[in-house]
Amino acid sequence: MAGVAGAAGPREGVTRNTVLIGLCFMCVYCAFNAVANTSELVTSSFSRQHPQLPHVSGYHALMLFNVLFALSTFLSPLAIRVLSDRVTLFVAGSLFVANVTSYMYPVAAALYTSSALAGVATTLLWGAGFNLITVSCRPEYMELNSTVFWLIAQCSYLFGNGVVFLTFFGVAEIEDETRYLTVSILATVAFLGVLLLCFTEPPSSQQPHAAAETLTHRFRNGCQISIDTLKESVELIQDCRVVAFLVIFLFTGICQSFFNGIYGTCIGRTLLFGREAKWLAGVSGIFVGLGQIAACFVRLLLQWKFDIDKKRPYIILLAASTFLLAFIQIFLFIPNESPIKETTAQSILYPNKIIAINCSFLLGFSDCLFETQILTFIGSYCSQATPSAMAMFSFFQGVGGMMAFFYTNYLTLYYQLSLMTLLMCLSAIVFMTVDHVTRKSGQLKYGGVRRDSNPLPAISFNIDGVFFSDANGASNP
Repeated sequence: MAGVAGAAGPREGVTRNTVLIGLCFMCVYCAFNAVANTSELVTSSFSRQHPQLPHVSGYHALMLFNVLFALSTFLSPLAIRVLSDRVTLFVAGSLFVANVTSYMYPVAAALYTSSALAGVATTLLWGAGFNLITVSCRPEYMELNSTVFWLIAQCSYLFGNGVVFLTFFGVAEIEDETRYLTVSILATVAFLGVLLLCFTEPPSSQQPHAAAETLTHRFRNGCQISIDTLKESVELIQDCRVVAFLVIFLFTGICQSFFNGIYGTCIGRTLLFGREAKWLAGVSGIFVGLGQIAACFVRLLLQWKFDIDKKRPYIILLAASTFLLAFIQIFLFIPNESPIKETTAQSILYPNKIIAINCSFLLGFSDCLFETQILTFIGSYCSQATPSAMAMFSFFQGVGGMMAFFYTNYLTLYYQLSLMTLLMCLSAIVFMTVDHVTRKSGQLKYGGVRRDSNPLPAISFNIDGVFFSDANGASNP
């Protein structure tokens, strides 16, 4: 705020706030990704050991997370505007710590409530985090700061699942002592991440009168931003190209839910893996992160060697091919009933640990390639309405995630793989068709008119690919 001691104006290079926020995200998502990846394994073991308590489902908890994530997408600007970026970050981080801690003794009421609040916290954390990064650095250094932020935050997949890798080793059943140790470590790491926010610098105000704004004025301003974003999202749906992309948005939400919460459970419930089954669930999460990092390096290499905008269909084909390869291998080696219950059955072929982990790598690799191309296309085609387009993207991703965790309780693995394969093929066809028609027609921009509402930066609420736009609407995929 203006006039606050230590307030920092936009700076050159990588800013202190970028590094601290990146470390905060790394710590918070280190814990959250680990508990999400093993949520159903932990809760099913807890229910077996405590039959006197109401049954609790990790799938239901993650479904509630996605429901509130989708619903709060258009409301987050209001909360951020009223609370300020730093306060919003602290509140959102604290809600994540509460959610991770609830797995210490996952009774239904505490787990479901904290999971729902974590869904709201996701939109707040990413919105406030990127807004603070944006106003803390000069426009010409935005891309550098977003890249540094992403590289730091992406390590969360490795470190969080690394804790599971160590604590679940040789564990056939997740006993109370194992759960206490794992959750205590993860919750402590998340709490330390929230504490890092105390060392961020309050940015100097972008508007001279901001310090004098009353709470009522900030509330009205936030409401107007949220309403404008919602209205413009409705207007975007009138564009046939955007409507076609809704299939892709749903697919990415379903796919991310599959490798972030379902596939690790399938591995952990494949009893033919022996006492290493639960441990392999942690290894799976690590290799999902490695796959995403590898995909980003591949994309950077292609961007260095070629005009990547013209090669976009080929990157989508590569992503679709690796997706298909992963789905086929999972179909062949992972038991059909593994999403629903522990099983000693085998699939078409005897389960293989190396292939199971290789599929985790391919899922992360494919998803990152696929999603970065989607974000880049949105940033270029919808550059006049990027915040609304990204809000709509996040909303339908949340709907896709909700659907995935809902039907997982009823659909066996083969049905899920069939659905994802169908959606993946449709998504690839839609993307390449829209990209071709857009280039051929010469209409490279969405024709809507951007409202001048001083919006928060547009973002994607996940760490597969960082994307935001500066205050002038310049896209930075």
